[in-house]
Amino acid sequence: MCNDIMKGSILYHGELSTPQNARIIWRKGVLQTRRVLISSLIADEWSKFDEFICRNASQSFPCDISSASWKTTLALENLLDMKKFRNLNFLLDIPVNQFALPVCSSEKLLVEITKSFDENLDGLFSAEEKIVLLTSLIMQPGYVVLMLQAKSRMTMPFPNLLGACGRSVILEGGVKSLKSYLSDSFNVRAGLAVQVLQIVEDFENMHELSCAFCLS
Repeated sequence: MCNDIMKGSILYHGELSTPQNARIIWRKGVLQTRRVLISSLIADEWSKFDEFICRNASQSFPCDISSASWKTTLALENLLDMKKFRNLNFLLDIPVNQFALPVCSSEKLLVEITKSFDENLDGLFSAEEKIVLLTSLIMQPGYVVLMLQAKSRMTMPFPNLLGACGRSVILEGGVKSLKSYLSDSFNVRAGLAVQVLQIVEDFENMHELSCAFCLS
C-alpha cells in the first residue's frame, strides 16, 4: 500500500468536516477503484511529538527521530507492565483524555493489543514493535483499536483498517456518519437506533475487553 501511496495512486476528493480544534485530518480518496479514508495528524501535533522524543532522549530539538526513539523511555523502560501501562499518561506527561485506552485496560486486553502489533508473528514482542505500539497509543490511539479489530477478528463498529504508511492511516471509505441519516425516514432511524443499542449491549457482554469502548 505504501508503494501505491508513494506513486501518487490515491486520488484525493477533499476533507471531511472536523471540529476547529481537531488533532486529526480526514481526507477522502480513491485507491485504484476502492474508496478510502486517510487519517493524518495535523502538523503541530507531529511537531510536538518530535520535540517530545528529542527531549525524552536528552537531545536538542530538532533531532533524528528514528535514532532518538531508541534512547527514550518508550524503548528503555518496561511500559507494558500492567501497572505502568495504566499510568502511561502520568509517566509520559500526556493528558489522560488522549490516553483513555491504557487507563482502562485489563490484562487480557493488553495481551491482545501486544499480539496485534506482533508484526512478524513470532510470538515475541521486540523492542521495535513495542516502540511502534507506544508511539501509536500516543499519537493515534484509534489506530491501535483498528489493529486490534483487524488482528483479533473482533467485530466492532469501525471501518476496516487497510494499512498504514508513514504517518498516515488508511481505512475503508464509503461509510456514512449517523448524522447523515437525520433526514431519513423514521423506520430507517429506528433501525439504526436498535443497532446502536445492540452495539452497546455487545460491548457490555465483552467483560474484560469492553474497556476498548473507553476510546471515543
